[in-house]
Amino acid sequence: MSRKNVVLLALCLVLLFCGSAAADESPTSHSSPWYAAGHLGIVTTSNLVDDSGVVISGGIEYPYRDLLTTHTGFGIGAALGRRLPYNLRLEAELGYRRNGLDQLIDQSDFLGTNRRETDPGTISSVAYMANLWYDFDLAEKWKPYIGFGLGAATRFIDCGSIDCNLSNFTTETSYDYTDFAFQFGLGVAYALNEDTQITLDYRGFGMVVIIDVFGLGGSFDYLTQNVNIGVRRSF
Repeated sequence: MSRKNVVLLALCLVLLFCGSAAADESPTSHSSPWYAAGHLGIVTTSNLVDDSGVVISGGIEYPYRDLLTTHTGFGIGAALGRRLPYNLRLEAELGYRRNGLDQLIDQSDFLGTNRRETDPGTISSVAYMANLWYDFDLAEKWKPYIGFGLGAATRFIDCGSIDCNLSNFTTETSYDYTDFAFQFGLGVAYALNEDTQITLDYRGFGMVVIIDVFGLGGSFDYLTQNVNIGVRRSF
């Protein structure tokens, strides 16, 4: 694990225990303010596009545009949290997302349109997040919620047997990068009893600084749409 990941994970835990110290009373609707949660869901991510650079040949600059197309994938996550006053919840979350890559498409003026299959290429990420959620008190068993998270993530790209790096003369079939990450979400929880809830939510997740796969300082958006079902249990 990189130093940045260790620092961000420590920050998540510090925030979590700071929230614990700030909570004077446990919520009366649960036997304990502490809970563990897990979720599993489907993940879609946008195509990765690089149109920021040029290829120089014979003293002439040629613009290029390369993209990686993706398949629908899956995500899984686990969190440790604490309920706070004013219907707030603070939690530390570890999440994993994975999507398949379809094709690497070069649309540059220099090389011309060229498609290459990336099978069994993949794009995946591991995220370390500190989340803050707000629960709406609308019904006894049904609790809608909304919130956001900040943290760090490492993204991995594996193009399988092909070269991802079209823009220079170095062959690269895989790439990874770590940077700050964010997410926002909304959902609803259904209480089976005072300790256990079933959850269904949507989350948008992305990395703040996007990664140059092809090596010329381009920018790529890594933004995912996530629909999850999960369970939350007090302990």
